[in-house]
Amino acid sequence: LEAQGIVPDLIAGTSAGSVVGALYAAGLDGFELQKVGMELDEATLADVFSEVPSAELALSHIAGQTPLLDALVEAKVFAGKSEAKRLVRNGGLYLNNERIDAEDVRLSEACLLAGRMTVIRTGKKNYHLLKFV
Repeated sequence: LEAQGIVPDLIAGTSAGSVVGALYAAGLDGFELQKVGMELDEATLADVFSEVPSAELALSHIAGQTPLLDALVEAKVFAGKSEAKRLVRNGGLYLNNERIDAEDVRLSEACLLAGRMTVIRTGKKNYHLLKFV
């Protein structure tokens, strides 16, 4: 919004959106919000996303750099890999609020928030929390 010069008059949100709305209303810009999100501790991150579907995956997926789409199918975010590929091609898959624009993205330590979680968004507002154990 900021890049387009749009300044909201009203901010509302539910669940994780309410946290983002409150921080924005407190004066944080989009870049500051992203930085805050990347620095959340595990308990806070789990609390913010407590109402979204979640799945646990083996930490070995990170060390082995499993393809992201394979991990998302295993976590039941998608019924199959073709569904995941279609969403990537249409620009609707996000990992920690960063758009995934290639089908061959692999998991790595850089994908982790709070040392063991990632937030997946499909479409405009469907969130999933992945916990690596």
